[in-house]
Amino acid sequence: MQVKSESLEGYEIAQQYFRNPKVKHIEQIPRGEVDVEGLKDFLVVQNNFAEERVNKIIERLIKAKTKKAQLSLNSFFGSPVAPKPQTTEPRRTEDKQDTPAKRDLKAISADENSCTKDVIQAVETKRVDRPVIGIAAVCPSNVRLVKKRHKRWFGTSKCERRVEKPVPIEVDETAVPPHLQRFICVRHFEPRVTIKRTNPREVDSASVDNLVTHLCKRYGINTDTVANAEKEVSAGGEGPLWPNPLLKRFRASTSGYCKPRLQELWRSSSSHGISWDAFDKLYITFREARDANAAEWDKHAPDIADFASKVAREKIIKWCNSTESCPPRLLRKWTHLLYTRWRERYMHVYGPRMLSRYLKGEVTDRVLMREINECTAPGVICSQSPFSTEASGHNPHFVHRVVRDEPANE
Repeated sequence: MQVKSESLEGYEIAQQYFRNPKVKHIEQIPRGEVDVEGLKDFLVVQNNFAEERVNKIIERLIKAKTKKAQLSLNSFFGSPVAPKPQTTEPRRTEDKQDTPAKRDLKAISADENSCTKDVIQAVETKRVDRPVIGIAAVCPSNVRLVKKRHKRWFGTSKCERRVEKPVPIEVDETAVPPHLQRFICVRHFEPRVTIKRTNPREVDSASVDNLVTHLCKRYGINTDTVANAEKEVSAGGEGPLWPNPLLKRFRASTSGYCKPRLQELWRSSSSHGISWDAFDKLYITFREARDANAAEWDKHAPDIADFASKVAREKIIKWCNSTESCPPRLLRKWTHLLYTRWRERYMHVYGPRMLSRYLKGEVTDRVLMREINECTAPGVICSQSPFSTEASGHNPHFVHRVVRDEPANE
């Protein structure tokens, strides 16, 4: 068999060279002298290498020249790896006399089995009797984790003396400095914006019926067909404004003689009665109030942190039943916890989903005013919100609608 390359010119010469290469002996290879100064000039002057490192490399090169040729660069740049001693695993021979024979479980006597259970039970009792738990592990914030790990130990009188209920973040209002009460005490919050309760879980049906009845009487809207209207008309809608019990109840009360214009509004619009400029103004008001609250908190942050440290120290000393000792780690942890929780509660009204709740309450009043004007007689105009607001007993940032005492502009 002959390949194509065998017919080329010089193939036989190349084949003979590779089979019997003419290699000169290493001693016959001419070698020149090392130009140390030229190498230094090239590295240090021309390429800005550190002179100390260049001197060390040249010194190692000169030493390597006197040694035999290396087959690898590992020994040049680092210390050679020491060879691992060849160790053989000793032979293991089983001693038939010491190897226990296989036994069936049914063949074990009841006495041996009971002894084994007693030993296991004694070991478990010894381990669980006094678990290793430090003061940091039994901190009120870690009680649940420790209880999960040491279920048997918890519930004893010894545990009850050391572990109490988690310390709340609430503090006595009389102990809070007057200039910090509006940051720490919820009752003293100074709201820049108020969120009107509009969702079904925030208002009851009795209050909604009372508000709608008051509106219909004030503006002369007939409500004789309320029962039939709730069955005939679907008063609900879609979008972020719904579910809305106030609008739904009002539409059901006035659907008996609704004008075609109002019915068309229900079908094609979900936020009639409010302009884009009013939307922008509401958003800017909410955003500016949030930034102002954050700036006010940052201004008094050092005083709040000092008071948090004071409260944390008192709670830890009371919890540890000690008069002086207060572990620094627990003090830092509880100071940080109180500070962050107080700030989260102070800025909660500007948190996630709060902007939509704020806009929903304001838009509901505007839509209701527009629909009242569509249902009233000529000459009767609702020019302002038909309700007044009353702050919630828990948080003044949240308000609910009440009947306005003074008559509306008509």
